[in-house]
Amino acid sequence: METETKTRRKRHARSREAARDNFRYSKGDKEILELLSRYRYLRSNYIHALLPHRSYKGLLRSLRKLYDHGFIDKPKEQRRGYNDLYCADIYDLDQKGRDILYDAWPEVTRLMRQKTDSPIKQFVHAMMICDAMAAIEVGVRQAGHQLVTWQDRRQKRPPQPHALAVSFTV
Repeated sequence: METETKTRRKRHARSREAARDNFRYSKGDKEILELLSRYRYLRSNYIHALLPHRSYKGLLRSLRKLYDHGFIDKPKEQRRGYNDLYCADIYDLDQKGRDILYDAWPEVTRLMRQKTDSPIKQFVHAMMICDAMAAIEVGVRQAGHQLVTWQDRRQKRPPQPHALAVSFTV
């Protein structure tokens, strides 16, 4: 009787077998890509907090699928931390993900930093900013309010921005 042993997938390496499979985009994948286009870096636990309708395990499977197919990336700098094996994975949008996001959904902004292979000098600072912004958005949503970002204001611009409706009573 032969038994096949499954090898464990490496956490920071893309799976070659998964990359050969056909990839189908879903609404959930679009939500993840939109979040990563809004934030430069985002931890998996903040992605789950910003998408509360998704199950955590299903979200991790979607993130792994997007990572294996090259749509999102895990910055190498996250492995420099003293406890990186015990922290949530950090993701950012890869060029393939940007291309698919902008081609399929043109309403998403194209303002994005260029990704290079050089190390990010201020990675810890950039992560602190992204974590703070995500925590603020999660807190505002949990309080039952809506956070209006600069991207929302840009898309809902009035046709005449300098014209104000004013009424006078004498």
